[in-house]
Amino acid sequence: MRQTYRNQFARLKEAIFGDIDAASTDAKSAKQVKDLLTKRLFEKTELAVYFPLLREGDFKLVYELKDDRQSDRDQAQVEMFKTNAAMQRRVKELKSRPRSSTR
Repeated sequence: MRQTYRNQFARLKEAIFGDIDAASTDAKSAKQVKDLLTKRLFEKTELAVYFPLLREGDFKLVYELKDDRQSDRDQAQVEMFKTNAAMQRRVKELKSRPRSSTR
């Protein structure tokens, strides 16, 4: 699946560069724009995709990270467990840390 996203990212780059070529009046300016984009965007961008495709278990734990986080994107956390005992161990672990609060 990760390779699929990498391939899509490569096709996006090709599409953008194709549009630059189509819109440019000369090859030199098109090359300058593509070089600038490559330097500022594509060379520095590593496509690291995280996607939780599967959560197994009958016991669900939902908790929030503390409010002093820099981003709200990952505030709510959801974890699934196969046993109640495993979930309770995780609750105990989280309560021992100051960075999260269980609901």
